[in-house]
Amino acid sequence: ARSAVQTLIDAGHTRIGMVNNTDDVPATHSRLKAFMETLSDAGLPFHEELVQSEPSEVSGGYQAALRLLKGQDRPTAVFCYNDRMAMGAYRA
Repeated sequence: ARSAVQTLIDAGHTRIGMVNNTDDVPATHSRLKAFMETLSDAGLPFHEELVQSEPSEVSGGYQAALRLLKGQDRPTAVFCYNDRMAMGAYRA
């Protein structure tokens, strides 16, 4: 998670969204924590509305990304919990 988010930051993104999983498993919490810490380490603010959670499926990634993209101040990049959710985000 840190590496992926840092890559987005290095590419110039300052408003990064996250498509996260809803399952109460360690990876869900640790990826969110790494996302938040990487933003903080780069001096970027964390915006709670830029984290959208759904079940870890293609449809979940689609729904979460759609909410991000329909927001007033959309993210310039999106970090996804896993590849399955990323496929849904691509469709959104």
